[in-house]
Amino acid sequence: MQAMLFAAILAFARAHQEDDRFFGPVAGVLLGLLLFLRYDSLLAMAGIVAAVILAWVVDRKPPRVGFLLPLAAAAALSWFYLTGPMRGYFWLPRIYLTNLPASAVIGALAAGVTVLSVLLWSRGRFEHRARAFVPAALTAAVVVLTAYAWFLRAPGGKLADYDAYALKTFTNFFLLWPGLAAAVLGFVLVVRRDFWRDPALVLIFTAFALFLFYKIKVVPNHFWMDRRFLAVILPGALIFTGAAALGTFATRPGPRRWLRAGVGAAFLAFLGQHYLQAAAPVMPHVEYAGLIPALEALAGKISDRDLVLIESRDAGSDTHVFGLPLAYIYARNVLVLESAKPDKARLHAFLEHARPSYDRILFIGGGGTDLLSRRIGAAALDDGRVQIQEYDASPWNVYPRSVRRKDFDYSIYQLLTGPALHRGFALDLGYRDDLNVVRFHAKEQSEGRTVRWTRTQSFVAVTGLTGSERTVEFVMHDGGRPKSAPPARVEVFFGDVSIGSIGVQPGFRTYSLPLPAAVVEAAGRIDEPVQLRLVSTVWSPRQMLNLPDDRDLGVMIDRIEVR
Repeated sequence: MQAMLFAAILAFARAHQEDDRFFGPVAGVLLGLLLFLRYDSLLAMAGIVAAVILAWVVDRKPPRVGFLLPLAAAAALSWFYLTGPMRGYFWLPRIYLTNLPASAVIGALAAGVTVLSVLLWSRGRFEHRARAFVPAALTAAVVVLTAYAWFLRAPGGKLADYDAYALKTFTNFFLLWPGLAAAVLGFVLVVRRDFWRDPALVLIFTAFALFLFYKIKVVPNHFWMDRRFLAVILPGALIFTGAAALGTFATRPGPRRWLRAGVGAAFLAFLGQHYLQAAAPVMPHVEYAGLIPALEALAGKISDRDLVLIESRDAGSDTHVFGLPLAYIYARNVLVLESAKPDKARLHAFLEHARPSYDRILFIGGGGTDLLSRRIGAAALDDGRVQIQEYDASPWNVYPRSVRRKDFDYSIYQLLTGPALHRGFALDLGYRDDLNVVRFHAKEQSEGRTVRWTRTQSFVAVTGLTGSERTVEFVMHDGGRPKSAPPARVEVFFGDVSIGSIGVQPGFRTYSLPLPAAVVEAAGRIDEPVQLRLVSTVWSPRQMLNLPDDRDLGVMIDRIEVR
């Protein structure tokens, strides 16, 4: 986006400010292609349209046909693209636009028409005043809003803290406050002196800064937030910082000129040193290094005659991220489940419908999905484990502090339909348990055992009951809680009935609870598996021990068996 947008701005300036016919179609094509890249490009389109109108009305430079035709064609095609194949991606902007207050929309349109009318009216009478009014109004608005964002804007009501302090966060990470002051000063100087030389650059930078600093609209994670800033706002800010440091010195030679140039160069060197220090930890790091060979190995286990179901995004792991590359890079038939607890009757009907069209119907999961019933079974085929490095998901207002290991533990199952043949229930948690557990943490190994940590509430789908079972056994460990954490305790529900509470001690031990006969007999007569609901007291390693682990941990469970 950065490369295409700044190339389009340069081509637009060559075409409209220097009357070069070649660059008009170049600018139109580049801007049109941006619409297919990211919907943030609509801000660039708004800035270009404003620049075209202002240049036409005030500067008497009509837009070139060679620029408008490819841009209009690309805009029409992109509308069908964004509202058709990419309607899921474009859903949020459509919701945002359709829910704008009518009064604000009408007011903005009225203000725009008013300003345009005043400019048209004054063009022949006070042309020099019209040329001075637009840059002055723009610089005044940017300076006032910058001061408001820095000194007065605070969270409250519907305004989140990461939105309220967006300008401060951007400045602390990339510019420092002297850099911000220089950028604002350079913006004022450049706009006052050279606005009509290249209005598109100034208006696009302003549109991105005002919109994104007003409302980030993304999860407040450091890297995810910054990607909206860096492409346009950061290079734009550096352009204006350079203008303040080096571009406004007196043109007459002399010692004073060289003194100013030296001070400006020293200031830019200071900012550059800040960038070097900030980037040093990240430079040798490759995010998710090694993931591509792992994906290729996974794709090699699946044929184009298989249908692959992948666990949902809310299943408690990131295995769902395999779905996109498997489908769009390796051309496998992939569907991602909507829920970790899909409707069993609908799922069975879907499996029966899909079976004649595919050799196998596979499921890939690692977090836990409640899929099984008396008519839906599964055969474990393979297991996989991918260990990669990713930067720590730091809070929105600090730099990432360290690289952490991310594990993808997953299993591959073949889904089957028909009467269940297996009777009895014994589950080794952490090993091919993905179709029986929901809302557990990822698989782990401890003391030579495969385990999972419980959350505040965790669920186990108990299959294969005959109705004669009378006890449930757990092999559990409190996980080595610190003394400041609440005691490890798990309350167990069989269906909707509480069957007891267990105080879990250090070390792996076996705990038993009796099962109500009437409830078990009723469970043995229905198709759906009965749910074991585990309600645990939890603690956070990050809050209590200042460790990178930000999970809420209950207890470690190694095995569950119903007898």
